[in-house]
Amino acid sequence: AIPVYRAEALKTPDDYEPLRELFDSCLDALEPEPALQMIDLLNSREISAPPGLTVSYLNEQHARFLLIKRDIERLSQLGQAPVGRKGSPPIAGTSHIPYQKALIQAYRQTDNSDALIRLLSHLRNRGEISQKELLLGVSVLHENGSYDTAREWLDDIPLDHTDSEIERKVMAALLELEKASATPDKEELIRLARHSLEGSNSDFAATVATVLAGAGHTGDAVGILRLLQRNIPNAGMRTQIANQIIQLQLQAGTGVGDL
Repeated sequence: AIPVYRAEALKTPDDYEPLRELFDSCLDALEPEPALQMIDLLNSREISAPPGLTVSYLNEQHARFLLIKRDIERLSQLGQAPVGRKGSPPIAGTSHIPYQKALIQAYRQTDNSDALIRLLSHLRNRGEISQKELLLGVSVLHENGSYDTAREWLDDIPLDHTDSEIERKVMAALLELEKASATPDKEELIRLARHSLEGSNSDFAATVATVLAGAGHTGDAVGILRLLQRNIPNAGMRTQIANQIIQLQLQAGTGVGDL
């Protein structure tokens, strides 16, 4: 199918459909070269672009096929943000962004964590990093043992209940940092637990309580569980929490008669 669509795209340059079919076929077959050759022809204006073909679409396709080819050198070149003359206002171009996104994926696929962190740090310093990319950086930093830096990156993402999926990941990452610490921060754990209660994330609150108890703060853990118990309408779950409270108190040395 690829040679057919390529021939058709060259034969009818005013028709957008054969070009789209060529790109789709190359993607399905994981064969980047025919697509890259066609993109080079379009970018060099050796053939005219069909009506409806946007620069942003072409850049996205170009970045995608360079990623499949694992052409990290070319992605690095094209992923450079445009720079104006010294003293001039910054250039607000976005043509480099698809290549940066593809480069992030390339570094992930090749397990090049050092290059990945350098790129993500560059994006963060420029204020061009997304929250998902911040979380990716946090994961890599955590794996490398750079806990303080990981926490700094997490501080860039506000916990304001605007995106529940992102917040759950941020809170889980913050909890993992506390668990990795020799001396978990009690106040930070309590903050996470209270925030999870505000967001009705009962399972996470119970997990934080367990970490608090493991760090020697049984009283605070029990307090969190009692708050959780009051907020849960399900009688069976309330009983489970009550049993967890009793277990924590027994583990802390509270006598059965004092419960």
